[in-house]
Parts: sequence; structure tokens; C-alpha cells
Amino acid sequence: MKYAAGRGKPWLSFSEVIAANVESVGTKAYTPAELRMLFGAFGYVDIVCCLTPYDIAVGGPVARLAGNRLGWFAGVVARLPH
Repeated sequence: MKYAAGRGKPWLSFSEVIAANVESVGTKAYTPAELRMLFGAFGYVDIVCCLTPYDIAVGGPVARLAGNRLGWFAGVVARLPH
């Protein structure tokens, strides 16, 4: 919100905001829906968000209550169809 709507650019996608404002320029980030599309050729795809100690430090009690749903990192398990 801060880097898109907060700067008068509500049309920017999540990926565009991350690529321009987080870590280094060009950093990639994907929503769970985008990850499912990327791994679409696989017969089985499971995406698990992971809460890190940094997420807990920044998010405090809200992060602890929400658990992995607020995690920044995503693990992907994918299997090819038989």
C-alpha cells in the first residue's frame, strides 16, 4: 500500500512494487496464485507460507496469532503427473 496507493499509483501490481522497492532492484515476488500458474505443468502443487523470526519481530502479536498465513516466504512442493 505504501509504495503503490500511498504514492498515487494504485494500479501497480504486487510484483512491480516488490521489484522496485524491496531488497535490490529486480527482486522477484509471487502471490500464491502466480506460483500455481508457474508450476501449472505439475500434477500436484502445494504452497506453504513460512513465518520467519523477522516477521514475528515486525508483526508482533498479530504475526504470532496469524501464524504462517502472514509469512513472507513460500515453500513449493510440486510433483509431475504420473
